[in-house]
Amino acid sequence: MEPTDRSNSSRPLCVGLGLCALDYTFVVDPYPKSDEKIDAIAFSRQGGGPVPTALCALSNFGVATDFVGKCGDDPDGQAIRDELAQFGVGTTSLILDSASRTPRAFILVEKSTGKRTVVLDRTKIYALRTDEINEELLYDTKYLLIDGREIEQTLHAAKTVKEYGGEVILDAGSMRRRIDEILKLVDHLLVSHKFAKEYTGDLDAEKALLNLSSLGFKSTVITLGDKGCIGICNDGRLIKQPGLFTRGLMFSPPSKSMLSTPPAQAMSFTAPSFTA
Repeated sequence: MEPTDRSNSSRPLCVGLGLCALDYTFVVDPYPKSDEKIDAIAFSRQGGGPVPTALCALSNFGVATDFVGKCGDDPDGQAIRDELAQFGVGTTSLILDSASRTPRAFILVEKSTGKRTVVLDRTKIYALRTDEINEELLYDTKYLLIDGREIEQTLHAAKTVKEYGGEVILDAGSMRRRIDEILKLVDHLLVSHKFAKEYTGDLDAEKALLNLSSLGFKSTVITLGDKGCIGICNDGRLIKQPGLFTRGLMFSPPSKSMLSTPPAQAMSFTAPSFTA
């Protein structure tokens, strides 16, 4: 997806709070064995993390977005800020902290399958403090997108948005601490099949989807890797979206009705699982 220059003057429809890392991605063929050295056949460096990736996708569809988070005041952090701005995502609440090092993800992608292994380095990043969150953004936004990593900050932001009439979207690839506290504040749920299996105990994706949906979310989505995703709305409508294989990467392609789809499904249809 190519970034689109766009003004950030309007109030954000969606504010994101979560991990923002710089992805160092190596395409390999074949995947290396243990204790083996190989050459990469392609390389890219770009911003990653589920929340900022989704914000970039939404911004590319003309949705006003803003990101709240913390990176290091280093070349990686500056690259993330500049790339978000190029996509039109607001960055005034992205803190570049001189005492931190920007989180980095080192990713090996197998060319033939598109499957990837991710090693996340968060060894020197100081957590965003609650008093560093720009609450004016939370008062004005309709949707808050979270990944649930920083618990106290997540709970504070979600409670604030709900108090002012907004809705909360959780995008989680794995289980989080105090997840039940977070889920009580969530309106739209977007999780991986791994999360769904661990939380519900159901190995079957559709059964896990129904189990999660019974908790009362307005929309619920489970991502299925190369199989795409499945979702359900609070009116019982079941949505299935196949995956799309292209250039060794897996995508869930956007549908024509994406912008009128509940937020959790809309994001799962647009964000590549490669960076999420």
